[in-house]
Amino acid sequence: SPYLLPLLEKLALAQLHQGDLDEATAARRRMMNIAIAAFGTDAATTAEAMSSLAAVEIESQRYLDAEGLLVISENVLTARLGDDAQALIPVLTGRARIALARGDVEAARSQAERAEKLMAANRFPRSSEPLRVLGAVAAAERRFEAGIAVRYQAIAFDRVAAGYHGPLY
Repeated sequence: SPYLLPLLEKLALAQLHQGDLDEATAARRRMMNIAIAAFGTDAATTAEAMSSLAAVEIESQRYLDAEGLLVISENVLTARLGDDAQALIPVLTGRARIALARGDVEAARSQAERAEKLMAANRFPRSSEPLRVLGAVAAAERRFEAGIAVRYQAIAFDRVAAGYHGPLY
C-alpha cells in the first residue's frame, strides 16, 4: 500500500541513524517496490523512492547500484517536474558523491554546483548535503580553505535547521 511509504521512510531513517545499513536498504527497497506497484515507473514518487534507496547504497559504498537508480531518477524527475525541481537535489548530490568516489572531480563539481543552485533557490531547503558535497569537491581539488568555508556554511545551516542558534564552537 502506498500509505506505508512515509512509515517505511521513518523506519529507514531510524535504521540509518543506528548504522544498520542493510536494514535501511531493505526498507528503502521495499519503498521503491511499493511505489512502482502503486504509481508505475514513470512517477515522481517512484523516482524519489529510487533516489532514497540510492542514498543508502552510496553510504554502503555500492556506487554501481546507486548510479543506475540516480540516472533513472534524474530522467524521470526532470521529465515530470522540470530542470529546477527541488526533488533533484538528492539525485544531484548523490551523483556528485559517486563521481568523487571514482575520481571524476569535474563531474562532481558540476553536479554539486547544480544541486547547490537548486538549494539556494529554495526558501526552505531540507538538507545541507549540496554544501557538504561542494566542500568535499573543493578538498579533492586541493582548495582546502574554500572547502572549509563551505563546510562551515553547511554546519551553520544544520544548526539553524535543528533549532540551535548558539556559537559555532
